[in-house]
Amino acid sequence: MRAWERDYCALHWAPLMNRIQFAAALLMVNGTVAAAAGFDESVKAMLEARYREMKTAMAARDTASVRAFLASGFVSEDASGKKEDADTMLRDLAALPKDPNKVSDTVVLSVERVGDTTVAVQRYHMTTTKSGKDGSPQQVELVTTSRDTWKLTEAGSWLLTSTITQRLDYSVNGKLVVHKEHPSQ
Repeated sequence: MRAWERDYCALHWAPLMNRIQFAAALLMVNGTVAAAAGFDESVKAMLEARYREMKTAMAARDTASVRAFLASGFVSEDASGKKEDADTMLRDLAALPKDPNKVSDTVVLSVERVGDTTVAVQRYHMTTTKSGKDGSPQQVELVTTSRDTWKLTEAGSWLLTSTITQRLDYSVNGKLVVHKEHPSQ
């Protein structure tokens, strides 16, 4: 190969080959990440169990047990965008009266896992009966959708780092009284 041919190849083909190699490497990395990320049925089942355990602790107003589910630096953000830390949330929980009529469940709608972080979108549904101003029973329903981020610790436990309420619907006797969507929606 003559010098000018070598220089021509170096100037015109080498950059193209570098781009092809980069694209191939990127596809390989993205394929690996895509395979490692995504829906994981075992993580979904584990999170549903964690939500059930947390529900039991919350119903008992056992703030120490609830705190055991929360990561250091936990943040809760409501549908209005207002944030509170674990201490504030637990103080509010402890102040709530127990409700013997309350029935609730949490369903994990989606799970996206990348490494030791999982983002779950979950739906919380609660019904109860409350006395109205005139003493008559009122059927209350609350439905929220939240985006929760969980982190796997070195000890193998999943801890909740944040929860963001994306949507909230509150109804009384079948009539929608409050509807809120998070400002990011």
